[in-house]
Amino acid sequence: METKDVLLEEEIDLTDVSRINHAEVLSLLAMVFNTYLVGKHFPPAYVDLNVVLPLSGVNIGPDLCVIQRFFSPDEKIEGFEGVPEVVVEVVSPSSFFADNVKKLHLYASEGVPEYWIVTPESRSIVVYQLKDRQYEIFANAIRTGFIHSAVLPDFSLDLKSVFLDYT
Repeated sequence: METKDVLLEEEIDLTDVSRINHAEVLSLLAMVFNTYLVGKHFPPAYVDLNVVLPLSGVNIGPDLCVIQRFFSPDEKIEGFEGVPEVVVEVVSPSSFFADNVKKLHLYASEGVPEYWIVTPESRSIVVYQLKDRQYEIFANAIRTGFIHSAVLPDFSLDLKSVFLDYT
């Protein structure tokens, strides 16, 4: 299958402090997801895995994704062709429009059952659940509280575990 790489008009400034927040939050999210997934005997969540979406052929690297498929130990995991069960994007100032509009529509049209938008600057998480090829807000929280998943049974994330307070 021929794939199309997608650049969603975001410029990355590696000196930007928000990139540090992005990396920290993504690492902590991966830890929380993987603690849950391994405990349930599911495959781990993947960070920056190359995903080729089947309907559009778009080649995209979500910040984090959950794929309910085990890869064999001898299989090189260079990418995945298909639809992840959960996709998580950690928003930076330069990716706000792409994550909240373009990727939201792309993942919905591809049939991704659950899409998380995590915004470190506002310490917020919004979880969208796919219904009739459109996303509806399933859960959201700002600064404090717990977020649950529609796709992962009994999954619960305390916002304090990913938005650390250093004061």
